[in-house]
Amino acid sequence: MVIFDHPSALYRKILKILSRILLTLLLLLITVWVLIQFTPVQNWLVKQTAKKLSAKLQTEVTVKHVDFSLFKKMLLEGVLVKDHQKDTLVYIGRAGLNISNWFFLKQKATISNVQLENVTANLHRTDSVWNYQFLIDYFSSPASNKKKKEGIELKLEDLLLRNIHIVQKDEWRGETIEGRLLSLKLKPNL
Repeated sequence: MVIFDHPSALYRKILKILSRILLTLLLLLITVWVLIQFTPVQNWLVKQTAKKLSAKLQTEVTVKHVDFSLFKKMLLEGVLVKDHQKDTLVYIGRAGLNISNWFFLKQKATISNVQLENVTANLHRTDSVWNYQFLIDYFSSPASNKKKKEGIELKLEDLLLRNIHIVQKDEWRGETIEGRLLSLKLKPNL
């Protein structure tokens, strides 16, 4: 047992312990920040997230590649979501966006570039329920009485869509609608 002769010795000991704890936490945060900047670490994290989402949704969700810079840009490649019948619900070859730095701290954010390429969506139903209803159910938030917090205002500068193919097969009504978009570039804020 350590006995302190003077109260200041106890304070120095406590300060020394607290400073070591804070330094350790700071080094841990810096290490995590640096690791997250590496693409292999990002891919591993996204694959783990997709695996957990697959289990929760009870279907296959995969992402082949991801590359992002925290709070600035994001690129996803090879995103696949299957429906409960194990058919492809949506496949996204490439999805990317660039957004203004630290957008979540601002009232207004600028999305300078959104790209969506090589997308196939297969919407299907044989009765009153579409094959994507499980996604709507999972991502819908329950109604609450709390006052909603105002979101940020987004400004879109560039939108590029390439090779988009959507099939809506409605066996319940006996209709099939198919749409294909080869290329579309929008600049909404000229």
